[in-house]
Amino acid sequence: MIRILNIFAFFLIFVFVGCSNTATTEKPVPAGPLPVPKNALTPKPEKNTVVAVTAQPAVQQVTTPPALKADPPPPAAYAYNPEGRKDPFKPFLLGGSSRVSNPAFPLLNYPVSDLKLVAIMGLKKNHFLAMVQTPDGKGYTIRAGMEVGINRGKVKEVTSQSVFIEEDYTEVSGEKKKRTVILSLRPPEEGQI
Repeated sequence: MIRILNIFAFFLIFVFVGCSNTATTEKPVPAGPLPVPKNALTPKPEKNTVVAVTAQPAVQQVTTPPALKADPPPPAAYAYNPEGRKDPFKPFLLGGSSRVSNPAFPLLNYPVSDLKLVAIMGLKKNHFLAMVQTPDGKGYTIRAGMEVGINRGKVKEVTSQSVFIEEDYTEVSGEKKKRTVILSLRPPEEGQI
């Protein structure tokens, strides 16, 4: 009970101290310069001095309307000169879009980099077959000498751990080159291919 009375007394003191009748608001400081009294800048004449006032003729300023300026000529239209530059509207890899899908050999419809090596089977000594999976989840068997990929790469060798595919490709500059793509069962470890 005493605890409740103490809390109530504290609450009443807090309310009465926090709510006072006199407002203690400060006047805001003006942001601009302070006003200067009118008589502060004018010199006061001393007693016994004569001030001479001379009349100056009133001069009117005659303003003439500004001369109409002629409109500047319109800037010349910009014309793109493609000489010596690559056409941004042509594909970088030449020949990639002109390929026709081949339903008889579905492995020719996918880039070699999209194929995933799933399994390798050994038939005879140093003679292997490999099973690859396409992006749509279908599996196909390949062996040395077959063509795969949209660039018609040739399977050069199937080993117990990987498949070597050599394919021709066209660089952005238009130069034709050969590259060897290696599909491995396990990702290559550091320092090994």
